[in-house]
Amino acid sequence: MYKIVTLSGKAGAGKDWLMQKVLKVLREESPEIAVNEIISCITRPMREGEVNGKNYYFLTHEEFAERLADGTMVEATIFNDWCYGSCLEHMSEDGINIGVYNPEGVGILQSIPDIMVYSIFVDAPDKVRLLRQLDRETNPDVKEIIRRFNADEADFSPDNLIDIRFQHTIVN
Repeated sequence: MYKIVTLSGKAGAGKDWLMQKVLKVLREESPEIAVNEIISCITRPMREGEVNGKNYYFLTHEEFAERLADGTMVEATIFNDWCYGSCLEHMSEDGINIGVYNPEGVGILQSIPDIMVYSIFVDAPDKVRLLRQLDRETNPDVKEIIRRFNADEADFSPDNLIDIRFQHTIVN
């Protein structure tokens, strides 16, 4: 059985930062616990500072579709107009897997009987989220940040979260 901890939240809430802190603490203070960072496959373009295979596996739409068709994706969603997904080959059955997921991805994982999911919602005030997004890059695409900000309002609306079970909320 796969054990997955999911982190979800709007853009700039601090999901990736929190995941890296949790991984670091667990690896340093509890080395007996096997932890695995889930690196998602995505179709969006690489942002400044991102590295293929470290932050994400950047795939073409065709490569993504092939992984869906051959069954190597355990979940796949469209979020903010890009395809996101997780492959079983990037997960460990022997430890705890930790990854960042959108609400739809969390719902899919929670519906799979062979996967035990603990879901955490990461929240932050809008002003903090916006400033974090602007500070990520030297020349941020402000229109894209605004688009993602607005898309998050719909994607994280109560109506879209009705079937998702978050066991914990962290305000970051």
